[in-house]
Amino acid sequence: MIKRISELKIVDKPLSWYDWIVFFVLAICCPLFFMQTDILYTGGSSFAILNGHVLDFYDYKNQFIGGNNYFISIYTVFAIWNIPIKLLGLYPFPTTEVHFITAMWFKLLPCIVYLISAFVIYKICKLIGMGNLKSKLCAYTFLTTPIAFFSQFIITQYAVFCLVFMLLGIYFYIKNDLWKFVLFFGIAITFKFFALFFFLPLLFLKEKSYKKLVVFCVGLLLPLVLMYLPFLNSETFDSVILRVGFNPANYMGALGFNIYFHVNLSVFVLLFVVCSAWAFFTNPKDKDDEVKWMFFFTAVTVFLCFGLSMWSPQWILLSVPFLVISTFINKKPDVFLILDILLMFFFVTFVIYLWQLQIDETLLETGILRNMTNATPWPLSMRDIIPIKDTSLMYSAFSVILLINAVFKHPKFCTEKLNEEIEPVWNLIRIRFIAGVSIFIIPAVICLVAMLFIQ
Repeated sequence: MIKRISELKIVDKPLSWYDWIVFFVLAICCPLFFMQTDILYTGGSSFAILNGHVLDFYDYKNQFIGGNNYFISIYTVFAIWNIPIKLLGLYPFPTTEVHFITAMWFKLLPCIVYLISAFVIYKICKLIGMGNLKSKLCAYTFLTTPIAFFSQFIITQYAVFCLVFMLLGIYFYIKNDLWKFVLFFGIAITFKFFALFFFLPLLFLKEKSYKKLVVFCVGLLLPLVLMYLPFLNSETFDSVILRVGFNPANYMGALGFNIYFHVNLSVFVLLFVVCSAWAFFTNPKDKDDEVKWMFFFTAVTVFLCFGLSMWSPQWILLSVPFLVISTFINKKPDVFLILDILLMFFFVTFVIYLWQLQIDETLLETGILRNMTNATPWPLSMRDIIPIKDTSLMYSAFSVILLINAVFKHPKFCTEKLNEEIEPVWNLIRIRFIAGVSIFIIPAVICLVAMLFIQ
């Protein structure tokens, strides 16, 4: 069956202008029709910085917009992006009540960074010796990975800021420039703490000197410290960052074994330490072997972070480059491309039930059709169309696929040479993109039709 899919004569070339047209049409339409409102809070909060409130940012903006448990790095990026809006004088104070065009301006920034991330992936693939065509195909496969596309163009979040700095760190890691690797991962941590869990196994794989390990870890934390120091006397910063901001870490400690009364053995911590130790005791025989081990350990980290822990849907984007690149150096890339479609199915089914009325057909209520969709209740929901209500089963299936990715991305399952040509899978990549994205879009469109024409 896999061979038949690969041999379909949709387009004979690995990449054509048809592929880019389909991608960009969907990449433009989805942000227009779907909107998750978190970006309005973050983009709107950034006007506090443009008003000159930097050192008192959290206390000042909290007078207008509450919440937003992020470090100031995210708001600073949006503030720079929003300088043209500020110059127009449209929003004198932080606000979430913005014009639809302004909302689209907010959403454009992470979408551009997403495209930049694909370019960095292309450079990484070239650097490890994949060759030009294979590297381009890998970058395109990242862009069209269904769960990544969902995160970036349907709910349009900004985990991609963390991702692009992680990828830059990986690029310099492969070039053996460890201080730049540390610097970029240190910046990435100020956007999402997940970067730390990818950093440590990679550092232990490359560096075996105890003294240098300590120095690099201290260097990693310096950007984080710089984000803390100016706000230590802020009550708002204390409440929304120090107390709430570590929720991902709490999620990772949720799975464990009760040892005695309130003593709990965290499965995540246990396996993560084992993974890091394994990396430390691994000595790759050459550069290609190091790359294979590197992406194996990142695949294991993906499973630990997203297969044994709870997460928010946008965080999954952080896993995608590592899953994609490791697929392209595997002996059976077609298997993992098909698994990506199943991964999207279990992901969407889990998300629409767990984040009911937040990430489902209601995303259409704040998009370009908001005046037509938010006036009356929905006569049909996505949960009616995909009636699989067992979230535990869906999460377990999602986790199993990540585990398969981790186990069978081991170097023994990789190609002998990284520049080896892979079998023609480009038609499978196309099917994966359309089928995967359709798992969310088609039920949402059916709900929209029911709203507009049936009731």
